[in-house]
Amino acid sequence: MLAVGGPRVRGLRSITWIRADLRWRQTAYRPVTCRLVTTDGAALAAVLRTESGRLCQLLAAGADVGRPVPGLDWTVAEVAAHLLSVYGVFGSAVAGEDVSSLFAETPDSAALAERIAAVNDFAVARLTVDDPVEASAALAAAADRLASAIEAHPDLAQTIATPWYGSTTTHEVATVAALAGSETLVHTLDIARGLGVRHRLSAASAAVVTPIVFAKMLPYTVDPRAARGVTVRYEVRLRGAARLRVAIEDGVATAGPAGSGPIDCVLSVTPTAALLTGFGRRPVWRAVVAGQSFAYGRKPWLGPQFPHFFRHP
Repeated sequence: MLAVGGPRVRGLRSITWIRADLRWRQTAYRPVTCRLVTTDGAALAAVLRTESGRLCQLLAAGADVGRPVPGLDWTVAEVAAHLLSVYGVFGSAVAGEDVSSLFAETPDSAALAERIAAVNDFAVARLTVDDPVEASAALAAAADRLASAIEAHPDLAQTIATPWYGSTTTHEVATVAALAGSETLVHTLDIARGLGVRHRLSAASAAVVTPIVFAKMLPYTVDPRAARGVTVRYEVRLRGAARLRVAIEDGVATAGPAGSGPIDCVLSVTPTAALLTGFGRRPVWRAVVAGQSFAYGRKPWLGPQFPHFFRHP
């Protein structure tokens, strides 16, 4: 039984951009060196081990897992149950096991967000997390099994069945690994907020997983209505991580490494800010004000429109 993506965020149907009247001087932006999107199994497994370790330590110290998570429809216990299902099913899928039967009762949906919501509800309702220490131990074991499967896999570019996204959907092993890392980063923050503990996402870990998640998953999350009749080409510069080209044409989005083709708008954003806004955990205006995100290029006014073309799961 699996869930992936997370609960619906109250008050945020889609990512919200607030247009900020900011003037950037010519010297305000300094280009950063960007790597290609990594498919290094050791690096992806290291992120999972490191961040799941932080998660388990945080959860084990929590006194009341029944507390609600601010802004979500889940409690701390339900977030932990969600992650436990993610680690378990991802680990089985990467190890080559058939997990399709777990989703036989969950109907396919044309919209990814709706499919994920149904799968999440199904999984969380069947997992009970009462004791934080026991939950921490179970999560640690499941995360270790998944990390070991990632490290042992001979080809991270191989596609495997991912029936939690749809009965016929497949993704590369590297994508599944990066999704597990991004889930851990974001939901550790959720649990910290629910427990009333201060927590900061690791910029280094976000830089490893965010480029893969954006490159591989943005096309699946495009909002066909919002993107209908639209033709625009973005270059998304994840600072210190990667450069991606995201093109939208009449309701269809494509994403991949940045090339030499024409670009309408360049978005410069930190991987951490991209992850938090992409998951609906932080409004974009906060990233803009903090200098973590801004747009420039031939048509910089297209920057604030970017998130409206996508729906976060």
